Amino acid sequence: MRVHPIEARPKDSIDTDLPSVTVHVGVSAHPECVRCWLHRHDVGSNAEHPDLCGRCVENVVGRGETRRFT
Repeated sequence: MRVHPIEARPKDSIDTDLPSVTVHVGVSAHPECVRCWLHRHDVGSNAEHPDLCGRCVENVVGRGETRRFT
């Protein structure tokens, strides 16, 4: 996500009901993790699990993430 001043907003952004707020939606440049379906920069960074992101690798073969909520 990027935040731009209203004067520098992308040309194809869409106005919202909020004053001075526009939205621009685009395709992620990052690959998709096959487990969590998130597009993350670290997908493929683990040679043993090339289709997973770092978070999913940690949850599958590591100690797992610390959960703060149930």
